[in-house]
Amino acid sequence: KGKSRFERFLHNTFARDINYQDTTVERFVELTAAINYEKLLGTRCIQNKDEIMIGVMGITIDRLGLNPYEVYPNKRFVADFGIQ
Repeated sequence: KGKSRFERFLHNTFARDINYQDTTVERFVELTAAINYEKLLGTRCIQNKDEIMIGVMGITIDRLGLNPYEVYPNKRFVADFGIQ
């Protein structure tokens, strides 16, 4: 079966396997911000906890090479991502 326009859009945006059916606008914005954290957040302009969370998610995705859709604020580094 062919991909929906939304599925093609997400695949082209993230270029990884994604769970497009569970994607909300809020989650899409979070992931887009996390993937582009270096461009969006400067160390001198972080203003709140949400911006720190976006930075941590972005670093986690970038450094571990994870699929962005696997990274949630409630995930644990050792148990969920296998970091030791």
